[in-house]
Amino acid sequence: MQEPRSPGAEKGGGKGRRLSLDTERLRVTALTLEALQAWVDGDAERLRAETGVCFAEPVESPPLFGEDLPRFRDRMAETPDELGWWVWLVSRVEDGRAVGVCGLGGYPDGQGVAVLGYSVYPHEEGRGYATESARAVMAWALEQPGVRRVRATVPAWNLGSVAVARKLGMVEVGREHQAGVGEVSVYETTDRAPADVASDGWPELVHRALSEAGVEMVGYVPDAGHKRLIELCHADPRIRAVPLTSEEEGVGLSSGAWLGGVRSALLMQSSGVGNVMNALAMARECRFPLVMLVTMRGEEGETNPWQVPMGRSAAALLTEMGVETLRAATAAEVAPAVRTALSRAFGTEVMTAVLIAQRIVGVKRFEGASR
Repeated sequence: MQEPRSPGAEKGGGKGRRLSLDTERLRVTALTLEALQAWVDGDAERLRAETGVCFAEPVESPPLFGEDLPRFRDRMAETPDELGWWVWLVSRVEDGRAVGVCGLGGYPDGQGVAVLGYSVYPHEEGRGYATESARAVMAWALEQPGVRRVRATVPAWNLGSVAVARKLGMVEVGREHQAGVGEVSVYETTDRAPADVASDGWPELVHRALSEAGVEMVGYVPDAGHKRLIELCHADPRIRAVPLTSEEEGVGLSSGAWLGGVRSALLMQSSGVGNVMNALAMARECRFPLVMLVTMRGEEGETNPWQVPMGRSAAALLTEMGVETLRAATAAEVAPAVRTALSRAFGTEVMTAVLIAQRIVGVKRFEGASR
């Protein structure tokens, strides 16, 4: 299993953990919850204790950063294991003073896209700090499993930010309008093959994603494609793994768990998607968050003809019922897609599903059984 890693230094875990990247002139440090709270409080002394970086007093924020600072603090409070995926503080090695920030918009989405942002103090502009620090954070992101591209969205009128995106090797892929900002240009790196995640290593990454999202109950119908993930859930004392006799029971299990204040997920095979259609109406109308991880059958190489109709129809059926559906075509894409599904489901109380391609779980020989 390939774990997220850094070309810089990383020490410890949880409170006291440090993650930093060094460039020729700069040190780029991922901000912990404690550091973010100190910044929210405007406490320069605590900020220095947490980061080793000097701030002028009163503590100020670089442009376009201060208004989002409480949100970043709250996110790190909810998920401290996401260190590195949000705010990075940029400081000058020469004198240890803060010159700006870089940031990522959280874990990559289902298409493997990570969002990059950058801002420096006005009095530090024109020295190349934004480009130098953003290049380091971009390189770190592109080394993480499941990241295929990095995107930067910058105001079209901000020629400095546009120049940084171009210096990073990004190309403009479109424009859009954002409230309060106006027209923005969307820049991206060129697509690359996802990080090398062994086809048998994705269950560990998905189990980690479930744990980090606070999932405490997993319902499943026994399935060879989910075998390793089911074993990991059973072995985890924080997760209650519940075997089901049919997939529709899992919808009721997840709905009841949500009413009881427990987050859950449902594991199934594509052949079971047809069994949940009627039960999905309850989750849809009552707005229960529901996360379904579906191993696909009936795709390339399938030898059991009974698996083909539902395998071909699963995505369309789920979409028709209002389920936000993501597809993972490679092992490296599974965990990022699951993280996106978990975030969407529990953040906005919607139904989500991740369809895990058959090439990832393998093709089973037809022996006269549908599972």
